[in-house]
Amino acid sequence: MAHIPDSVRWSAIIPSLREHLLYQGKVRDTYNLPSLPTTLAQVARDTISIFDKVLKFLIPGKGESLTAITHFMFTRVLGDMPNHLIHRTSQKNIDMVRKVTQAHPDIPMGRTLFVRRAQVFPVEMIFRAMLGGSGYQDYLENNGVVAGVQLPPGIVKWSKLPAPLFTPSTKSTDGSDINITQEAARELLGIYYNQGVELCAEAYRRAYVHAETRGFILLDSKKEIGMITGHDGEEFLGLVDEVFTPDSSRYTGVDEYAFSMKNTTEPESHDKEKVRQWGKGIETPFRDKKGQLIKGINKLDPKDPEHLAFIAQIPEPRNLIAEVAEIYPKTAETLIGTTVKDYRPEMMF
Repeated sequence: MAHIPDSVRWSAIIPSLREHLLYQGKVRDTYNLPSLPTTLAQVARDTISIFDKVLKFLIPGKGESLTAITHFMFTRVLGDMPNHLIHRTSQKNIDMVRKVTQAHPDIPMGRTLFVRRAQVFPVEMIFRAMLGGSGYQDYLENNGVVAGVQLPPGIVKWSKLPAPLFTPSTKSTDGSDINITQEAARELLGIYYNQGVELCAEAYRRAYVHAETRGFILLDSKKEIGMITGHDGEEFLGLVDEVFTPDSSRYTGVDEYAFSMKNTTEPESHDKEKVRQWGKGIETPFRDKKGQLIKGINKLDPKDPEHLAFIAQIPEPRNLIAEVAEIYPKTAETLIGTTVKDYRPEMMF
C-alpha cells in the first residue's frame, strides 16, 4: 500500500463505512459494502501523487473531476467495452445503489463510483502515441530500446510514433512502479496478455479520437485491467480503476502540441505535469552514490522512511495548488462537454 501522509489520509473518509475500509490507494479509498458482497465503493480524494509519492496537500475539486471523467469515459466513450463500473443500465442497479445511499447518506456521490470486485493484474497498461516522459528517458538510456522494442534512431521527444506503443510497468503495492518489457508483461498477464493488450489499445484509440474532437492530444495514458466478478458470479476480463483522467494520462492542446514540436519545447500540460516539474526542482539533503546532492523528489525512494519524512515537511506551494486546482475541472469540462457541477446530477444514480 502506498504511503499516505497523515495530513491527507482521512480527508475523504466516510464515517458510516470507516470500519469497512478495504484499501487506501494514492488517490482513492475503497470500501466493502456490507449488504453487497460483489460490490465496492471507490471514493476519490483530493490528494495528489507524483513519482509514486503522495504529497501532503490537497487539490480542491480534484476528486470530483477525476470521478466525472472516469464515469464519462466508461459510459460514453468506451461504451460497450468490459469494465467494473456499475451504473444506470438496469432498474436493479438503480435500486441497489439507492438502498446503499439510504443506508449511508454520508457517501459523497460526486466523488464516488460503485464498482464490481476484481482481481487486478500487477501491470500498468501504458500506451504512448507520442514518446515522452519515462518512455523517452528509456529510449535515451537504452540505445533506442523501449519496453523491449527497438525504435529507430533520432526520435524527437514527444514526436508521434507510427502506432501507439505499449510500454508496461509493474504495479507495486508500495508505490514503486518500474518500467518493464512487453515480454515481462506477458509473463505477468499469462493467457490474458493478448486480450488485455487489445482491450487497452482499443480503449486508448477511442479516447485519443475523443480527445481530438475536444481540441486535446492524448500523449500517453495508463490503465489497469483485472478479472471482474459479475453479479452472477462469473468472471470476465475488463478495465478497472480510473480511465483517461489527468492523473492517469497526459493531455495537451492540439495547437499547443504543434507549437511545442515546432519550437522543441515541452507541450503545455492539462494534467498534473506542473506538479511533476515542481517536484523535480526540490532540493533535498540526501546524496546519491557519487556523493552528489540529490535534486528532485523523483529521485527519492518511496520506501525510504527518511525520504518520505522529508517530502512530508516540504512547504505547501500555494500558488501551484491554486493553478492546478483550475486545471482539473477545466480539463474535465473540455472532455465531458459540461462542468463537473452540471454533470454530477446525471452521474451515477
